[in-house]
Amino acid sequence: MDTLETSDFPDQTDIMILPWVCLFPGTLLPLYIFEQRYRDMTTQALAGNRMFAIAHSYDDSNVAAVAGLGIIRACVSNPDGTLNLILQGLSRVELSDVQITPRPRADIRILRDGNVANNLTEMRSRILRTCQELLSDGQVSLPNFESYLQSSISDSAFTDLIASTLISDPSHRRAIFETVELDSRMALLLEMLSLAAESA
Repeated sequence: MDTLETSDFPDQTDIMILPWVCLFPGTLLPLYIFEQRYRDMTTQALAGNRMFAIAHSYDDSNVAAVAGLGIIRACVSNPDGTLNLILQGLSRVELSDVQITPRPRADIRILRDGNVANNLTEMRSRILRTCQELLSDGQVSLPNFESYLQSSISDSAFTDLIASTLISDPSHRRAIFETVELDSRMALLLEMLSLAAESA
C-alpha cells in the first residue's frame, strides 16, 4: 500500500472493537471517535505509525481472531474532543494475546492470500458478470465502480472491493472477510452475489 512493506507493519497494535464492521484491504472506512479510550488510541497512533486494527466481537469477551489492520489517512479534531478520521485498510491480520484494558490491544500476524492452485480467470469472469447483473438491477455502487472492476487490479483487490461494496448482509460480509485463502474467498463471494442476484 503506497510505499509500505509488510516489514513496516507492527507486531502489536491497538484495536478498535466494532461489531460486524470489516476493514477490507484497500478500502476506506470513515470513523467518528467519541469514546475516551479510542480518542487516546487515536492520539497514540497519530504520534506513532498511524496504524490500528478494526476487530469484530461476538460478545463482550470474545473478539474475532481475524481483524483488519488500517492506517489513518486523514484526521480532524472537533471542538468537543471527538475526532473524525479516514482509515485505509492495509491487510487482514490474526489477533492473539488480546487485552481489553486499559484499551484493546493485541499481538498481530499478517495474513496473506495463500497459494492459489487454480487459475482464477473464469471465477473472476463469473463474479464480474454477476456484479453487472446486480448493477443493471439498480444496485447502488461507487462512482466508476464497474469500470474499475474491469481494470487490471489483482484478484485479491477485485474480490475485497466487491465484497465491501455489494455484499450488504453483515454476516455474509464477515464470512468473506474471514476467508483467507483467495480461491475460497472468491468462491464464497460468487455464492453470496448469486443469492443477492436471485433475490433482486
